[in-house]
Amino acid sequence: AGGRDNIVLNIKRGSYQLYSLEQPYPGFKKGHRIAETGDWKKVKEKYNYRCATCGSQEGKPHFHWPGTKTILQKAHMNPNKPLVAGNIIPQCQKCNRGDRNRWVYDDKGRVIKLADANFVRNFDKEVREKTYRILYKEFNGKNPFKK
Repeated sequence: AGGRDNIVLNIKRGSYQLYSLEQPYPGFKKGHRIAETGDWKKVKEKYNYRCATCGSQEGKPHFHWPGTKTILQKAHMNPNKPLVAGNIIPQCQKCNRGDRNRWVYDDKGRVIKLADANFVRNFDKEVREKTYRILYKEFNGKNPFKK
């Protein structure tokens, strides 16, 4: 899809084009999708059948989209790790879809870290410059491309 850091095709943001029937999207992380996830009912019970992020209750109208019934999904706390017991929080379909594996969450559904460094490209220039200064200082001005 356009705007998802395409590395194969250069298409307009918001556009879609089928690239291949033989190969998955290059950014697809197959290894972390399906695993032993433990007792999903107990996880939902722990959160009172609510989205850990927005608090919408399963089966009821969504807090922010009242015309949408809330459906809880197994969501990664850290999308860079497998979807297994201990790395799962319940998120509604709106919060889980909007996330796009950009964030790491704590067990309360709060963002605690950036999971996808490429998302920095979406920040305002001022924020990117501040981030650059922090990293420049942390790495003593070392060029990451020179060994």
